[in-house]
Amino acid sequence: MWMINGTASVGFFFVLSGYVLTIRPFQIPSASYLAGATVKRLPRLMLPAAVTILAGYIILRFALNYNVEASAFTGSQWLRDFGNAYHPVGFEPSLASAFTECITVFFKGYSFHYNSNLWTMKPELFGSLLVFAIAGALMLKVPRSIKHAVFIVALVGCYFAVNKLFPFVAGAYIAFSFGTGAKPWRNAWIGYAAIIASLLCFSAFSWADIHTVGAALLIVALISTPSAARHLSGRVGLWLGRFSFPIYLVHMLVLVSASSYAFTKTMEIGGNHTTAVIASALATILVTTAFAIPLVFLDAWWVRLLNRLVKQAATFASRPVAA
Repeated sequence: MWMINGTASVGFFFVLSGYVLTIRPFQIPSASYLAGATVKRLPRLMLPAAVTILAGYIILRFALNYNVEASAFTGSQWLRDFGNAYHPVGFEPSLASAFTECITVFFKGYSFHYNSNLWTMKPELFGSLLVFAIAGALMLKVPRSIKHAVFIVALVGCYFAVNKLFPFVAGAYIAFSFGTGAKPWRNAWIGYAAIIASLLCFSAFSWADIHTVGAALLIVALISTPSAARHLSGRVGLWLGRFSFPIYLVHMLVLVSASSYAFTKTMEIGGNHTTAVIASALATILVTTAFAIPLVFLDAWWVRLLNRLVKQAATFASRPVAA
């Protein structure tokens, strides 16, 4: 079912990233904007990711994780392995390895000891840089047919060579198409049918490529169906947008700590499985929210700071050199 399909959610956000990161440069081409966005991308992702890695270190260092105990009741191997972290025999958490992982998480793509959800950071970084490069290349004055051909080649190449980057190019292609003149269909019936089709695509649990198709369908449907888009762009939608990235970053850590603790203790005092699930769900919601709120403010502050620093650097670089 699409509501609990984690891989579909990741696929959707990859496609959405490709779209959001490139819609502005396609609508208003600017080499300086793309250069700034490229420079900012790694530090913009690194700080919030690093915070959760250090949180994972604290959880392990002070034995605040109850994932092994909870897995004894649930039988979940994913939970037992700290979210597929696959800690080696004799693994001991250390600040040195945690700080090292803050950097290597963007380049190795596997073996995350402190927050296994961060496997997405490598494709997020390189997918972002790829679509920035494509957007920059397409600023050249060449026929529109050539630009479409560039995207087709990029899509095929990524699909067969680096499949995790395929969704980013798909999202950027949507941004290019609608940001440079393609007309939305503006038919509500077609739009809602496309939304339903996208949800069916998201229900395919093990087929990552169909998730990209579903994400593309959903984005195009929302572009073309203002009535549907309005429901998602109100206060609730904006709130969810601000919280989505922080919630993604912290939810695995919450599951192996507070959620597992609530489940385990409820079972140990004689509760049944249903009661334990309810207790775990409440703990998940409360602690995830408590963790995510400061991350929302930190992320907003960090983005503003990076924007200011890049702007200052651009201003300094544009100053004429004294004779």
